[in-house]
Amino acid sequence: MKGEEQKHRVFKKRENGRNFWNFMHTLAAYYPAKPTCKQVEHMDFFVKNCADYFLIESTWANTFNKNVREQPPKLDSQESFVMWMCAQHNQINERIGKPLFPCTVKDLTERWGPVTLPDDQGKTNIIS
Repeated sequence: MKGEEQKHRVFKKRENGRNFWNFMHTLAAYYPAKPTCKQVEHMDFFVKNCADYFLIESTWANTFNKNVREQPPKLDSQESFVMWMCAQHNQINERIGKPLFPCTVKDLTERWGPVTLPDDQGKTNIIS
């Protein structure tokens, strides 16, 4: 029984990591092209605190949190946030021996979300 519990716990950590990155990349992909000050403030708070809840007891969660403190999120535009997120993901992947992602807007939007363009009111419309 103890072995099954351990296997289940390891599986959950792997799934949490994968789910964390899918969520974070999708969040960046849907971030406004021209965010308001309030949107920047809210996203900054979220990014700086989210790993504490998604990745409990994860070594790379601690690394992510350290990286975020040393390299704060770039939230002035959707593109800068998407690129920042990819760089963070690649730093973790490099540390744990996983392959790196190509950090181009085209590759990232194809994988994690549709291209977004601002409408004339400054909101974001999703184009599929």
